[in-house]
Amino acid sequence: MGCCKSKDVWQTNFKATELSSNKCDAEWEEIMGNPATFAMGSHWGPAARFGAIPGVIRVRVGFTGGTEEEPMYNDPKDHIEAVSLQFDPDRVTYQRLLELFWDYHDWTLENPHQYSSFIFCHDEEQKSAAEASFLEMLKKTEKKVRTKIGTYTQFWQADDDFQHNLLQQHKNIFPRLHIPFVQLAHSHLATRVEGYVCGYAKPELFDDEVAELYLPTTLSSDIRKECMANQPSDEGVDKFPL
Repeated sequence: MGCCKSKDVWQTNFKATELSSNKCDAEWEEIMGNPATFAMGSHWGPAARFGAIPGVIRVRVGFTGGTEEEPMYNDPKDHIEAVSLQFDPDRVTYQRLLELFWDYHDWTLENPHQYSSFIFCHDEEQKSAAEASFLEMLKKTEKKVRTKIGTYTQFWQADDDFQHNLLQQHKNIFPRLHIPFVQLAHSHLATRVEGYVCGYAKPELFDDEVAELYLPTTLSSDIRKECMANQPSDEGVDKFPL
């Protein structure tokens, strides 16, 4: 990565690899966790929302659910936009992720296929939990629940420069992270910082975690300011509705 081109001073006592250009990502590089895959409309908002949850290791966006090969943003073919995440089950449960899935988007809307509401299950335990949560949603509305539940098969990752898109929009923050596009999909640091700058986690949580991110002091301060500025105006209201 080399020396930063600003007054920010980074921790340099780590070995850079193809997947890690900072100490935080170097420490998390080989930690995988459990998989989970959700489709909730456009995948960029959910990536930031899930990334704000303590225990989520990394999030990437892409496409799944179809049979055709090599879907792309401008040509998803028969696939659905989705988020693929890895999480630590000792810190966050799959049930908690399901709660966020239902809370974040309107699952009664009939959207185009590309933006369908879908839970892709990686095993029977996830399938049972998803089906139970679906039944709970049926009790909460008289409208049709349009969410579908199915088996995960394959995830087609979107292009590198499409990863953590909302983080990239924070022009005062993203360039100073010095994370190459090719590393974004595997980056724990990008996952966590995106959640904070979008206001999906409290500044106090950032204070508790910031030492583990190994950020320069000035950059940490600016991330916290963005976090505070983008807190939702009403409790429980998301800033990026789908």
